[in-house]
Amino acid sequence: MSALVYFSQGIGGLAGQPLFFYLKETLGLSASTVMYLGSVTTIPWMIKPLYGWISDTFPLWGYRRKSYMVMSGLLSAATATFIGITPVLPLMLLYAVLILDSLGGAIKDVAVDGIMVEEGQRLGLTGRIQAVQWGFLTLATVITGLAGGYIAEHFDYHLGFKLVAIFPALVACLSFFYDEKQAVSSVQQLSMKEVLKDRQLLLAMLFLFLLWFSPSFGVPVSFKMRDELHFTKLYMGFLGTLGSAFSILGAVWYWRVSKRIDLKKWLFISTVVSAVSTFAYLYLTKTSILAYTVLFGIASMATQLIVMDFCARICPKGKEATTFALIMSVLNLGTFLSGIVGGKLYDLVGYNWLVIISGIATLLCLLLIPYLKIAHENSE
Repeated sequence: MSALVYFSQGIGGLAGQPLFFYLKETLGLSASTVMYLGSVTTIPWMIKPLYGWISDTFPLWGYRRKSYMVMSGLLSAATATFIGITPVLPLMLLYAVLILDSLGGAIKDVAVDGIMVEEGQRLGLTGRIQAVQWGFLTLATVITGLAGGYIAEHFDYHLGFKLVAIFPALVACLSFFYDEKQAVSSVQQLSMKEVLKDRQLLLAMLFLFLLWFSPSFGVPVSFKMRDELHFTKLYMGFLGTLGSAFSILGAVWYWRVSKRIDLKKWLFISTVVSAVSTFAYLYLTKTSILAYTVLFGIASMATQLIVMDFCARICPKGKEATTFALIMSVLNLGTFLSGIVGGKLYDLVGYNWLVIISGIATLLCLLLIPYLKIAHENSE
């Protein structure tokens, strides 16, 4: 179930690439406008703790997870289908529907992460389960890299959304048959006082925010590749596929070592590599970007899984979905502010300064690692 939900998230790239080129080349929107619009669709992901609290506190039809996964899957399938079959939507209406689609994806994500934390803590397998989740998400992006570029080159975003709609519909169907024990309603409020007193939780959230705050990546890189380096749509899709393929190796590596890895040591190593990889994008050519994609693909996935594993281990029992969603909402806040800051500064300071800002944010993570209490092994 976890693998399918994350695969469904990754396959959204089938519509993402064609939509980007529609906004950029058909509507002629600027980089800053595209970044602002993209940031708006991430808003439902920043309030994930609300969905987690609802899921943990109010079982729906007797279930804390499967009922929410069925409903959110149907919502995402309906919104993607609506966009796919409607010939032309006004820009604001298009993004209103995309926000609803994003809401469905965020609720599914919270519910399945609640299952991951519950089962992972019980079995001591949080790292392995997340490696499977992110491995399948990355596998989906491998598929969408070239397929999305092909759709953008020969069709338009409508076909992408029609294909994307299939997968949340599958999630809804399979979730219906998920064997979950029925729960009773109980008000388990997560006190913000408890959160603010939990130093480790705050450090983990700050670490995630700095690691994910990268205003240079995404739209700015895409504009540079398209306008200055004149990459074709298919070549840009190929780069996405190549990076995702090597990221899968990072997921496989973590699946194998997660039970015995020295997390603190590898957090240092992977953070340094992440900073180096960010600064490397100051020198961007058709050849260099191939090298970056290969060399840094594995490291980025390994870093992500190490941090996610740590976050899953510190979630209190009974409030798994709430706490993990709270931590992940900070990650999404980093992504949201990356788009807002990047959109504001791109026209003012240019691409290179955005890369420098992203690299400095990553380096600041090194100051936090010594204060993180990280067990070397999962508890059995």
